[in-house]
Parts: sequence; C-alpha cells; structure tokens
Amino acid sequence: MLGFHYGTGGVEDPASPSGEPGTRAAHIRLRDGRSSLDLFDPTTFTTLEVPADAVDPEDLPRWERVYRQAVTIRPDGVLAAHPSPAPSTSALRQKLSLMPGRLVSSYVV
Repeated sequence: MLGFHYGTGGVEDPASPSGEPGTRAAHIRLRDGRSSLDLFDPTTFTTLEVPADAVDPEDLPRWERVYRQAVTIRPDGVLAAHPSPAPSTSALRQKLSLMPGRLVSSYVV
C-alpha cells in the first residue's frame, strides 16, 4: 500500500513524506531532470546522498524532510535508515556490508 509506515503500521500521505525509516522514499525532482527514485538499485540496499544544489528549487521542502542527509533505501524503495547525525556514505556502506547477505550500492548526486 502506498503510504504505509512499516514502523507504526499507520499510513502516511505520499504528497507530504516524513522521511522516517519504514516509509517509502519520496520523489524529488533533480535539476538535471531525473527523479530521486531513478537513483535506487532495486536489487540491493542503496545509500544515497543528494546535496541541496542538485535539487529542483520547487522540491527543496521535500528534500529537507527526506534527503537532507545520507539515507539508506531498501530494494523495495522503503527507507531503512535516516541516521542523525548523518554519517558519510562510506560509513553507512561499511555498516551495511557487515550484515550477512546484504549487498550495498552507493550513489552520490
């Protein structure tokens, strides 16, 4: 179900994403015309960093809620981690690589 929150069992409005772990990763328009959703690898966990200057100005409020720091996205497009304070992509990658059976790809815009 679109908008389902795995952590609470509740439903979130996809038009106003919270960026919390357990919710679906949000669409953000990038300045180069791509969507943030195009950056995920559906076969593995993806760590993603999207700097503010890569974001379409109209989507900056959504970016602030979801992608202001590195995030880890599960293969099904759900946010797995949104750590605070934000570690580097390499630190997230290292932590996930210690999990047996987990492949990780990284993408920095």
